[in-house]
Amino acid sequence: MKNWSLKHRIIIMGLLPGLIVAVALGGYFGIQRFHDLNDLLDQRALAMAKQLAPVCEYGVMTGNVGILQNIATNMLEERDVRAVTIYSQDMEKLAHAGPIMMEDYVSSTDLNHDKLHMMHTSGSVRVRTPIYEQNLVIADQLSEQFFAEVDTTGRLLGFAELELSNANTRLERYQDMVSSISIVLIALFGCFIVSLRISHRFTGPINDILEGLKALVAGKYETRVRVDDSGELSDVSAHINSVATNFQQRLEDTQTNLEERLTDLQVNSDELEIRNHQLAIGKNEAIEASQMKSVFLANVSHELRTPLGGIYSYLKILERSKLTGVQSEHVATMQQQSEDLLRIIDDLLDLSKLEAQKLYLEHIPFHLRDVIEETVIAAAPNAYKKGVALHYTLADDVPLHLLGDGFRVKQVLGNLLSNAVKFTHEGEICVDVTLGNLRPEQAIIQFSVTDSGIGISEEQQKRLFKPFGQADSSTARQFGGTGLGLLISKALVENMNGEIRVKSNTGQGACFQFNIVADLDTESHSALESFPNLSLAILSAPPSIVSNLQQRFEEWQIHLTVFETLTQLETALDQGNVRCQAVLAWTRFANLNEQAVGLLTEMLKPYEVPVLAITDTMQPGHTGQLIRLGAADCLSLPVKTAHLHQFVHRHFGTAQNSCPVPVRRPTLTERLPSEKPIILVVDDNEPNLRVAAMLLEELGLSPLKASSGQEAIDFVRNQPVDLIFMDIQMPGMNGLQASQKIRQLPDKAALPIIALTAHAMADERRLLLREGMNDYQTKPISIEQLAACVQQWTGYRYAPGEPLRNDEPALHRMPAESPETTDTTPRSSVENNSPAADQNSGDDTFSASEALTVANRNLSIAKDMMEMLLGTLDKEIEAIREAWEMEEMTRLQELVHKLHGATKYCGVPVLRKRLDQFESDLKQSNSDGYPQHMRGLLTEVLALQEWVATNDWLRLLEVELDSGDQGKREDQTRVITEA
Repeated sequence: MKNWSLKHRIIIMGLLPGLIVAVALGGYFGIQRFHDLNDLLDQRALAMAKQLAPVCEYGVMTGNVGILQNIATNMLEERDVRAVTIYSQDMEKLAHAGPIMMEDYVSSTDLNHDKLHMMHTSGSVRVRTPIYEQNLVIADQLSEQFFAEVDTTGRLLGFAELELSNANTRLERYQDMVSSISIVLIALFGCFIVSLRISHRFTGPINDILEGLKALVAGKYETRVRVDDSGELSDVSAHINSVATNFQQRLEDTQTNLEERLTDLQVNSDELEIRNHQLAIGKNEAIEASQMKSVFLANVSHELRTPLGGIYSYLKILERSKLTGVQSEHVATMQQQSEDLLRIIDDLLDLSKLEAQKLYLEHIPFHLRDVIEETVIAAAPNAYKKGVALHYTLADDVPLHLLGDGFRVKQVLGNLLSNAVKFTHEGEICVDVTLGNLRPEQAIIQFSVTDSGIGISEEQQKRLFKPFGQADSSTARQFGGTGLGLLISKALVENMNGEIRVKSNTGQGACFQFNIVADLDTESHSALESFPNLSLAILSAPPSIVSNLQQRFEEWQIHLTVFETLTQLETALDQGNVRCQAVLAWTRFANLNEQAVGLLTEMLKPYEVPVLAITDTMQPGHTGQLIRLGAADCLSLPVKTAHLHQFVHRHFGTAQNSCPVPVRRPTLTERLPSEKPIILVVDDNEPNLRVAAMLLEELGLSPLKASSGQEAIDFVRNQPVDLIFMDIQMPGMNGLQASQKIRQLPDKAALPIIALTAHAMADERRLLLREGMNDYQTKPISIEQLAACVQQWTGYRYAPGEPLRNDEPALHRMPAESPETTDTTPRSSVENNSPAADQNSGDDTFSASEALTVANRNLSIAKDMMEMLLGTLDKEIEAIREAWEMEEMTRLQELVHKLHGATKYCGVPVLRKRLDQFESDLKQSNSDGYPQHMRGLLTEVLALQEWVATNDWLRLLEVELDSGDQGKREDQTRVITEA
């Protein structure tokens, strides 16, 4: 009703009273008339029944049915009479006229005891009256009482029942109803006509006023409103016309002033156009200069970093040679200056991208924990050199798999950590990562870097996050740096929809906080292997380290018990309250107590619980010292989750095969020369190639060298390689193309390939990882970086000052391994004269010497390969037979190739030769030989299975292995038994 127009409201106001009165009166009189008609029908029925009883008295007394039938038939001629029935005293029907009386009673009424009885049905009124002997009705009694009193002493003769139809009564009711509705409608129509005329009288002038106002609003100030009426509406129109006249006058004045101003503006516009043209020329020159600067920086980055890389690397080599004290100091100074120069180049390149607005962020999957760990690990050496503790905490509810630019997150976090280490001389640095907010597809991650350094005053904080801005002018002189790191970090955080801020006071440390918005990576990711049966104890570790390790151990279902003192641990072991396979003992190398380590080792010997040292040192020599003091192995913190998992797996095996007491596998310092990883260095630049090779030789390795991508492919194809350092920019085939071809070689898809690049542009670094490189190192690469990279991807750890000998004590070896298992010298003479050679099957179905040769004389590997072949042989042969019967040659070739590959690692020369010939013919589509090969293959498989069923092939392997070195037969027998 709020949206009704005035016209409709007037009409409703006119119709509503009439409608209410008409409905009320019509309803009242209609209902009254309805009751009157019903009463009239009832009265007629009673009157006719009373008249019928005396008439029937004679016929009932005499039993003359004819008279009674006559009376009943004549009664039907009366109006509304539907049926008449006359009964005897015993309710025996004597006469009936009309249809059967209705039985659907609506109501029943006894009007007088043993006299009249009235009943209503849905379509009639029935009245039953008694017939008495001398049943006379006195006329004067009817005036006083409708029903005359009858002498009760008269004898009852019978009953007369009369039924009157109410059809005519209903018809009269309908007619009355139609008449009432017609009168109401006529009255409403009259009210409607009157209301309509009244509404036109009011709304007409109002509409004229509204049209005039709309014209005025549209700017037609010459419009005038005319109302042919007197009263308020006429006054309103007069006022509107007055306002329109004033507006029209003001508009004319405004237009005059505007023309004058336009003339002045035209003159000024001409002058501005000249100046804008001059500014545009200057702007284009500035943009062109900026673009030239960016292009120049991008083009010279490789040229700058390549010679710097060579200088830095040769300085590292020179540092390890025999130098005087002054010379060593000079070399260290040159190294530091080289590192500073490289960082300045990186910052300037990022700054040029920011200025050119070409700093683009990637939107690719990354693992948040890996980003944090890599950043903290990179900053740890410098922090530990200053005696500053460095640790991080990651909240449990933080999602780890995100979509975004993980490299840029690492860059921001690295800048803040670098500043924290730089300005902190004692105390600790803590990195806290929490969840700000979690949305269905996004998460807000909050980072906090807190240190106990020199702090920043409020005045100094205002100069942060500005180009070349530092706390004060003495900062650059004392601590170095360009002041670009925070500016670049601020721009990166803002590009990730976050903000960065600082809280600090002079002398109270600083807390840098920033947050980013990252999309959630909803793809499924495989979890690391769990160790549900493994229990460890940790001793004397700070709460931050305990929390960090416990969080990751819980993910792997490792139970970790914390002990603060050695006494608590000893008491728990004595009482049997704790069951642990190893004790993780925390020690800071700066406070290393040899006596304490020895005491712990001796104390745990009766319990057969080894000690695994965890320490804050990053130097391999320090970890080697801990091992010599009695530790079974040593783990340097901080450590990446993947490396921590490898550390646990190395000592405790798989979740299904974890042993109650861990047996430490030999570390790199305990390996024989033949056990060292085979590393290939690829670089077209001879000096860089030589430097990388010399650094690897410093680590005790003998690297392979290739000067082109094709040469690298040939190396990998023709001999085993454990790790490749690949230069990216090479003529002909670049590093990416060579890496892709190497990964296409058999069994080389997972070969670790580390990119060596002199590029400083961060976008190109991310491209390398996206194109399939496992990692990248930016030239110049230091020997520490090289050692860490080799250890990460091969497990090799070199401890300076510890010679690599072949007579390493067996104390640090696994029981399942011995020096003989790594012997790679030719063994043809041994194989040809070994007893096992004579015990091979006469038709060369199985060759123990060949099985051990392909397994590098490792019994466990030879045994596993043979068992795997025998376990899947039936299934493979069934699949080959099915493909042969279905004539699926492509699938047949794949299955033969798969089985052929499995036989290469087992001593089954005849079967391998048959598969080799079969596969060759399949590749050459030489179909003539297919039937012969199928028959031969099935024959050789059956022969192998029969031979295995009747011969102890494992015993043959043991005998062959023992024949290789008669002087160590007892040790080898123990190895085979434990395997």
